[in-house]
Amino acid sequence: MIQIRVSIDSQMFAELVSGKVVKAKVVSLPESWVSIELALEDIGMPEILDAIDRAFLRAPEWVTVAQTDTALVDWLLGVVNSRPVESGGFLRRLAEAALAADAQNYRLMRPIVAEMRRKYPKYSAKAAP
Repeated sequence: MIQIRVSIDSQMFAELVSGKVVKAKVVSLPESWVSIELALEDIGMPEILDAIDRAFLRAPEWVTVAQTDTALVDWLLGVVNSRPVESGGFLRRLAEAALAADAQNYRLMRPIVAEMRRKYPKYSAKAAP
């Protein structure tokens, strides 16, 4: 049996989920030997989300709460504390809910929080009010 380990980043994963074919780096073999293309075929969004959920359940270190989510906690605290500017009611309530959520519920909220951060990137707990 030959085992090949393929590494993909978040951009490649997003392309796979959107139906594109991506070229992946083969970690276990020198790049000059092999070129691999990956594609998700006959897999719908429910199956993809279910697979992600199962992966989270098997890897508890991925399950976190907002306070330990280094990628988003600064932004969430910036929204709640209106730094550098006042945040809107909906955005503030979303951030407050994310900060209050347990690990199971935060996992459900995180994609929405991440999208809102992309939409409103100016907030930071480190910014002056």
